[in-house]
Amino acid sequence: MHEPQTHAPTVPSSPRDQQWLSVPQTAAELGVDDKMVIRMLREGALLAATREGQRQIPAAFIHEGATSRYLQGIITLLRDGGFSDDEALEWLLRTDESLGASPAIAMHHNLHREVSRRAQALAF
Repeated sequence: MHEPQTHAPTVPSSPRDQQWLSVPQTAAELGVDDKMVIRMLREGALLAATREGQRQIPAAFIHEGATSRYLQGIITLLRDGGFSDDEALEWLLRTDESLGASPAIAMHHNLHREVSRRAQALAF
């Protein structure tokens, strides 16, 4: 009989996952210009916090030169559920032991459905 999985999935992490990027750094990572990053922020495809007097985006949102294609939907779910952008950022970046990483990192490693389910449960 197959035993249920009792441990968190293994999700690779790096010190970079804790870093914050400026708008120009984010643009460089994504291969776009600064205006596109600002547009992504405005449209809810990214979230930023004001740190050290400037808007900064978590490096955890970017993996291999792209954001998760599910990030915008999860941001929308959280916003629609009453989360402020700061609360959504905090949730996305907080390590969840059952995911083996933060939701922001887990989305890059085939756990996007589980992250979406959790965001829906929190939001409604």
